[in-house]
Amino acid sequence: MNKLLLILGPLSVVSATSSVVIACLTNDGFKVKDISIIKRSLLIILQSRGETKEGWDNETLQQAVINAKLDEEDAISVQVSEVKSGTSTEFKQEINFKGNASRKNKFLYSGEIVLEYYFGENLPFKTAISQQDIDKSFLNMEHFLLNITFNNKTTVENTFKSYKNIPGAPVEGIIFGEVKNLKFEEQNVPSKVNSRLILVFSFEANAKLKNDQYYFEENISNNFKKFEGKLYAPITVKNETINKTFENIKNLDWKFSNIDELRNQIKNKIETISLEKGIKYNNYQIQNVLAENISQPKYWKANISLSLQPNEELGYKFENNATTNFELTVNLITLKNITNGTLNWTIFEQENGQMLINPQFIKFGPKIENNNFANLQGEKLLSDGETELWGKKENKEGKVNPQNQWEWINEKGYSFDKEAKKDFVEAMMKESKNSKYSVEQIIDDFMQYTTSFNYSKESFDFTKNDKALFFKEPSAQSSNRDQEIFYSNVLSKLGKKDLLENLKNNTTEIKKGTVLGKEYYTVLFLSCIDENNYKASDKAFRVILNNVSL
Repeated sequence: MNKLLLILGPLSVVSATSSVVIACLTNDGFKVKDISIIKRSLLIILQSRGETKEGWDNETLQQAVINAKLDEEDAISVQVSEVKSGTSTEFKQEINFKGNASRKNKFLYSGEIVLEYYFGENLPFKTAISQQDIDKSFLNMEHFLLNITFNNKTTVENTFKSYKNIPGAPVEGIIFGEVKNLKFEEQNVPSKVNSRLILVFSFEANAKLKNDQYYFEENISNNFKKFEGKLYAPITVKNETINKTFENIKNLDWKFSNIDELRNQIKNKIETISLEKGIKYNNYQIQNVLAENISQPKYWKANISLSLQPNEELGYKFENNATTNFELTVNLITLKNITNGTLNWTIFEQENGQMLINPQFIKFGPKIENNNFANLQGEKLLSDGETELWGKKENKEGKVNPQNQWEWINEKGYSFDKEAKKDFVEAMMKESKNSKYSVEQIIDDFMQYTTSFNYSKESFDFTKNDKALFFKEPSAQSSNRDQEIFYSNVLSKLGKKDLLENLKNNTTEIKKGTVLGKEYYTVLFLSCIDENNYKASDKAFRVILNNVSL
C-alpha cells in the first residue's frame, strides 16, 4: 500500500532506502550533500525513457546520468536490477544510485538511494506537482528578487515573461504561466551602490507546467501573485557626448582588406575608441562605393551609414532626440564579398593543353540602374584605358547597344567593327579544330557584357601573360598571418612601375592545373610604359576565374 501511495507520474518510482547523512565536510572543507537531495532530478532522468516496454540497462542509464550533468562524469554510479512484475504496472526495476563523493575528490554527493522504475502496460502519465512545489518556487523567486538589482528595463522584461523559466531555483516541472501588469514605478529608492538611484518594478504571475510529463494535484490554488523587484535608474548619455565619440571614431585610420574585415573589426574599433562605456556599436550599412579616392588612391572608398546605441546592459540610455546615425568613409583594398563586386574572367584551354592566359575580355554583367559595383569596376577599367569596348571608337557620337551597354552599335556614319568578337574567337580557336563549341556559342555563352584587352588582330599572343598580375585568395580556413601576407603583397604592387619580371614576384602563375574550376583571384591590370617596363593599376579588382576546355 505504501508503494501505491508514492506513485509519482509517468512511471511509478518509490524510494526504498537512502542514507540519513544530509551533508558532511571533506578535508578541505568542501561540503558534500546526500544524494537523496537530488531525488526529483533522478526521477526525471528515469522518466526520460518515455512510454516503453523496455527497462533500463546499466550502460544506457549511466550515460543518461552523465548527460544530465548533475555532477562530474564519475560522480554518480548506477546499478540496475533485473526486470520484475510490477504492482500497478506491467514491469518494474529497482535502480540504485550511489554518490561517490569522498575525501579524495570534489564530487557533490554521497550516500545511496534506491528508486523503483515502473513501465509497460497501465503506465501512469504524469509527475505530480503539489501546492507546496508552487509555493516553494515562488518563494525562491522572492528571495532571488530581494538579492538582485537589475541594470535595465530590457533585462527585466526578458526575464519575467509568460511561459519562461522562473528565476531563483524553482521546483523541476514548474515555469511561469501568465505574467501580467509589469510596471516600472517612478519612485526612487536611495542606493548605496555607486550613488545611483534605484527604481521599483512589479508584476503578477501564476505557475504553469513545464510539459506534459507533469500534472497538478487536486485542490491546487494557482492564483496570480504579485511580486516586486529593483532596477537601477538609467544613466543618460548626452547628445554632445555621442557626437564627440563619433568624431573620435571618424578620425581613426579606417583601412580594411575587404568588407569581411570591416564587418569583423568595426565593432571592436568603435567600442575601443569610445570615451564613454555607455556608447556601443549597433550596425552599419554600405551606401555606395567609389573608385575616386584622392587621399587614398590605392583603395576603393566605401561610404557607410553607422549606427550607435546606448549600452543598455550597463544601464545607459541616450537623451531624447539624440543623434544615433552617422556617415563614415572607409577604405577597402578589394571589393570581396560586396554584392556584385566580383567580375567574371574565363581562362580557355586549347585541345593541345595550352592555357590561353593573356587577358582577352572581362565580363561585368548587364548594366543596371544605381550603378552597382560591377558597373563601377567596368567603368573604372574603361576610363583608365585598361580595357576598351569591342569595335572601333573613332566616332565619339556612337551610342551604346540598349541590349548590351558594354558594346557599341553600328549607326549610319559610324565606323564599327562588328566582326571584332568573331575574329578574336577564331584566332583563339586556331589550335582547337575539334572543339565542342562553335564560334557563335563562345560569343553567346562567354562574351556577353564584356570589354576587350588591347586585342590586335595582326599580332597577339594568347599564351603570354603581360597584361595582369594574379593573386590567388587564401582559403577561408587560412591563418590570419596568411591573410596579412596576401594583402601586403597586393598593396606592395598597386600603382607600382617596374620590370615585368619584378612585378610578377609573389604573384600566382596561371598555368595548366592552376585553375581547377571556379576560383577567386585579386587582379592588378598592367599597362606597358616601354619595351621593358610596366605600371600596375591603382586599384585591385576581384575576379572569379573559370577554366573552360575548348
